[in-house]
Amino acid sequence: MTNLLIEPGTSTLGELTAAVGSGLLVTELMGLHTANPVSGDFSVGAAGFNIKEGKIGHPVKGIAIAGNVVDLFGSVLEVADDFRFFGNMGAPSLLVEALSVSGL
Repeated sequence: MTNLLIEPGTSTLGELTAAVGSGLLVTELMGLHTANPVSGDFSVGAAGFNIKEGKIGHPVKGIAIAGNVVDLFGSVLEVADDFRFFGNMGAPSLLVEALSVSGL
């Protein structure tokens, strides 16, 4: 993916985290370049933080997340206001309804 820009929303990261209840805050992806450019399917390594009762908890690493890029963007529930650039891509934090996670 190149030149991706997702416009910021109005919620804070804290509001997104509180809305999750229990889940995962992904802060790092490894191997995203291996996503299938035709189907959009991906399975990549990830690291981040466990979320329990709406609060950011302990760090996690060595996990994998899998899904489809089109499905992922279709399941975005909320967009935060914390827009950042990562090289030639820019995005805020996203609250996604569901994603396959293994290794937790």
